[in-house]
Amino acid sequence: MRRYLLALAILLLTGNTCLAQTHTTYDNTQYDLRVQRTEIESQVITSDKKFVVIKASALFYINKKDVPYIHKTLGPKYATGMVPDTLYGETHALFGSHTEQEIFSAQREKLLLQLQTNIQNKLTPYRINIRNVNLTSIGYIPQIMNAIAQKMIAEQDVYRAENESKAAEIRQEIQKKAEIAQAERNVIIAKGLNQKLLQLRYIEALEKLAESPNSKIVVFGDGEVAMPSFSPQTQKPPKK
Repeated sequence: MRRYLLALAILLLTGNTCLAQTHTTYDNTQYDLRVQRTEIESQVITSDKKFVVIKASALFYINKKDVPYIHKTLGPKYATGMVPDTLYGETHALFGSHTEQEIFSAQREKLLLQLQTNIQNKLTPYRINIRNVNLTSIGYIPQIMNAIAQKMIAEQDVYRAENESKAAEIRQEIQKKAEIAQAERNVIIAKGLNQKLLQLRYIEALEKLAESPNSKIVVFGDGEVAMPSFSPQTQKPPKK
């Protein structure tokens, strides 16, 4: 127990504990010595004129020995003023100088490292330290997202309409050919039926005229089908 208390006393005296370094006061103003976090959202126009929304965060801290200088130059609002303003400005400047493809590609990791370096260079003269910078999200402005969605839907509708139009043309062509084929078939059938019907009518006429005692049969044809012809005999009146 004594050893524990002794070690704790030494740590407090040397200022090597998180408890001792949590806050410090200068000129009746309290300063937070812990690692703090700030986050911004920036609407960026890329170098190829695309609109993207970038959310970035940064972890930062100050050292106790630098508090007097920070107090004189920036004051206690450095954490809500200088740091987020610098994060916003550097994010906007860096990503605005690159294309949409570069931002959304693997090159984004290099851009993130460059962003952290740029921010640190801007804050170093004010004795503010950056521990980490992170991109929490990258996307499109909602209005742009809606426009992109509408464009995609329109393109799909056009593609669907083109396919349906082509399908309709194919169906019309098939229907046209089917109608032509049916018409040719009907002509062939009609020719055959006309010949058969003609023969049938002759046969019926034959049957009727054959019942008459005053008729004679004459058979003629074109060499293919003989057709009978009937001529009724006129009975001569008896002589007086």
